[in-house]
Amino acid sequence: MKSLAQTIRSRHFAFPPAESAALRAGAERGVPSSLLEFYVLCDGALIADGEDFRAPDGRRFRLRIPRLGDLKTVQEYGFIMDDSPLYDASAHWWQVLDYGDSNWLALDATQEGHGRILDIFHETAGVVGHHAVVAESLSEMLKLALAKPGVYWLADGFESLQYV
Repeated sequence: MKSLAQTIRSRHFAFPPAESAALRAGAERGVPSSLLEFYVLCDGALIADGEDFRAPDGRRFRLRIPRLGDLKTVQEYGFIMDDSPLYDASAHWWQVLDYGDSNWLALDATQEGHGRILDIFHETAGVVGHHAVVAESLSEMLKLALAKPGVYWLADGFESLQYV
C-alpha cells in the first residue's frame, strides 16, 4: 500500500495522512483495517485527468478517493432501497472511488466479501446481479486505476470477476 500511496502522491494528488483521531473514529465506525491502512498514508486522493474534482493546488481530476471524514457506505449514501435484498450488506460496502456522477466503486467488507471491490451504479444499487466485482482488494483496484488512469479505466475488454 505504501508504494501505491507514493505513486499517487508523485503522479496525481494525495492529501496528507489522516489524523490519529480520525483514524480512531473510522475504526469505531467499522471502517475495515485494509481501508484504514490507506488513510494512514493519505487522507483521500485524486487521480486521473478530468474536470470533476479540484485539488488544492488547482489541478483537476476525474476520480476521487474520499477523505476519511467523508467516507460513507452505500447504505448511508442513500441510493439503495430499504427493501433491496442487498440492503443489509450495503451497510458494509464502503464507497472508495467516486466517479463524480453518483457512481462508485465500493469495498465490500461483508464477511463473505473480504475486501473485494464492487462497481456500484446509482441506478442499480441493490439490484441483485448488477454489481460487478472488479478487483479482489483495495490494492488491486488502485493498481488497476493507476495503470490505466481515466474515467473508463475498466474498459478495453475488462471482464468482471463475478457479480453480486
